[in-house]
Amino acid sequence: MKFDAFRSILSKVGKIAVVQVITQQLMAFSVAYFLGFGLLNSFYISMCTIFGATPVVVKMLTDKHETSTRAGRVDIGVLIL
Repeated sequence: MKFDAFRSILSKVGKIAVVQVITQQLMAFSVAYFLGFGLLNSFYISMCTIFGATPVVVKMLTDKHETSTRAGRVDIGVLIL
């Protein structure tokens, strides 16, 4: 993906990424905490869920040849941020 294509959607990607990261981290933290993990361990688990999905989603988008579409670029941008 060219950087110019990414730059054109950067503001939308940034807003979506912030909301997605906060929501996902809160949900994962809550689940881990209620399963009996401590505060620090719950935080680590929630951080792992944020970064662990990136390679899987990028591989799926690549297999479907959607990395060059606008939606695919937005998805990759959200995951990278």
